[in-house]
Amino acid sequence: MMAKNGGYKERFAMLRFSAAIFFCLMACAASSRAEAADNSQFDSQSVPDTMTCFRNYTVSVTMKNTGTTTWTQAGGYNLGSYNPYDNWTWGLSRVPLSSTATVCPGESKTFTFTVTAPGTPGTYNFQWQMVKDGVGGAWFGAYSTNRAQVVSTVTHDALFVSQSVPANMVAGQPQSVSVTMKNIGSNTWTKAANYKLGSQNPHDNLIWGFNRVELAAGDSIAFGQPKTFTFTITFPPSKGPYQNFQWRMLEEGVKWFGDPSTNLCVSAPDRSVSVGGSGAKVEDMNAASAVIDNFNDNGLLNIWGGETGAFFDGRHTGDCVMSNSASAPQEGAYSLRLDFDVINTNGYSGYYSRLQSHDIRAYTALSFYVKGAVNGEFFKVELKSSDADVNHRQAAVYITDYLEGGVTTSWQQVTIPLHNFANIDDWTASRECVFTFENFDGFPKPIDRGPEKGQVYIDNVALVNPVINVVRVDHFGDQLGLCALGGNMGTMFDKSGTCLYGFTSAHYVGSKYSLQMTYNVNASSEAWSGVFMLFGGGDNGWTAVPHDFSAFNYIRLDMRGGDVNNPKVVKIELVDSAGRRPYYLTGITNTWQFWLVPLSNFSGLNKATIKQMNFVFENGTIGDYGGAKSGDLYVDRIQFEK
Repeated sequence: MMAKNGGYKERFAMLRFSAAIFFCLMACAASSRAEAADNSQFDSQSVPDTMTCFRNYTVSVTMKNTGTTTWTQAGGYNLGSYNPYDNWTWGLSRVPLSSTATVCPGESKTFTFTVTAPGTPGTYNFQWQMVKDGVGGAWFGAYSTNRAQVVSTVTHDALFVSQSVPANMVAGQPQSVSVTMKNIGSNTWTKAANYKLGSQNPHDNLIWGFNRVELAAGDSIAFGQPKTFTFTITFPPSKGPYQNFQWRMLEEGVKWFGDPSTNLCVSAPDRSVSVGGSGAKVEDMNAASAVIDNFNDNGLLNIWGGETGAFFDGRHTGDCVMSNSASAPQEGAYSLRLDFDVINTNGYSGYYSRLQSHDIRAYTALSFYVKGAVNGEFFKVELKSSDADVNHRQAAVYITDYLEGGVTTSWQQVTIPLHNFANIDDWTASRECVFTFENFDGFPKPIDRGPEKGQVYIDNVALVNPVINVVRVDHFGDQLGLCALGGNMGTMFDKSGTCLYGFTSAHYVGSKYSLQMTYNVNASSEAWSGVFMLFGGGDNGWTAVPHDFSAFNYIRLDMRGGDVNNPKVVKIELVDSAGRRPYYLTGITNTWQFWLVPLSNFSGLNKATIKQMNFVFENGTIGDYGGAKSGDLYVDRIQFEK
């Protein structure tokens, strides 16, 4: 019994030892599971079917966080190149998260980025994996599906490298410039084979006195080699103060090919007086003027003998009280003080001054001085005619389009070209000048709008006659959903394209906002979408009213593509009474460029009846230029110029 019992004890001790090891291992495993762990699952990727050497392409890889940690940039989480690890095949080895991105467990993250195809034809691995960089970091999770990406060449292709061109020149004075292009096609460029640099924007133009720059007799530019074309240009003294400088490669008699150079608008400014839509002062002091009212008589009639007064909506949800103020007028003894109240939704009120059916065709602009009791007071300025057509009877623009930074507590002069009151085409019997405060439900107000109750001071309202060299279409600083010519803005698309627009302070040139268009024409080869701007707006804001821009020769704008997804080309349409007149702007990059497009480039355009401007994104055209078929385009400072 003793031996037998001793055997049981030994076996029990062994079992107890084994159980202890088992539970210890289980505890370790549980402890490991309780600790934070990095893991990921590959979801999907989007990569072009074909690539050409040296070209940039937009791609995306989607990874799902299947671990227990949260991915952030500060935590060192990146998408890393694999096969082999840390390779630079595609021009980068890491794709970072943005500084604000947070990818929690269970969430997916799409990394969208730009790759550069290798400079040698062949088949290359395209594969990625998540990595945590830094102390204690490691590669983790599933690899993306490896893609054996074929990179090839075409016979004709060129990559724009750089250029050296002054932004300002003296008319008639020669200037040495250079443009560098890289041959990324399989054909070798030689003079004997008729490879040349040709002028663009407009295509094949003679702006600089010639439209071709030839290779030297001994040049032989093979695949992968750059060529710098150095030549002399002279700014034409008789073709206006701005000219486009843009070039592209061609094989004469065969085809144009490759990227155009970045468009540069070269200026040789003249000395003429310029008053545009920027709140510029009237500088031509010899110009004829007619003061409508300076308020110095402290009466209820303006200088033209017309009645003046305050008004408000019929339900009395808005209010305005007018009085003359002797407190620091802009000039003379008094200014006009307007105490407005449009706190209630859909309320409006304001001030009118009757113009006694005067013929004002001799003048080119409306001018007045304004200041507020605080800052940012917001109102619209209207002119009314006696036209029987409701779409031509009145026109309105907003103060923020003609006073950069808005109303302040100091006197500022506002000068609005009569062209901007685009609904009106007959100034022979002008009826009223009106200042209106409003608070309409759903109205596209600027984010930085000032008070809905307060005081505004007006002085020295006049019609003036400065030289008008610029008419603003929009500068977008006020973030209104209508343009500076009075009409509404909106989006357009076919069944498979989409487009949204908004205003952003992330990228801008002039005031602190620009127009951002977010488009997607990926769905089909026929897909298109875009944004339109109506001129005038008619009686309801949605009627495109033809306006006479015969005195102007250019449409000017600043433009850039998105940081990642850039269309590289956009179709600009000017619409006249007969239809749409298109012109393509190419060479768009992700930095701001200044474009000055001759109106003559819009084939068949009747400048006397322009009524609308469109930005159009087309699947086929964007594909032809190697652009992204979904992405962003930013536009700023659009205006007609002489």
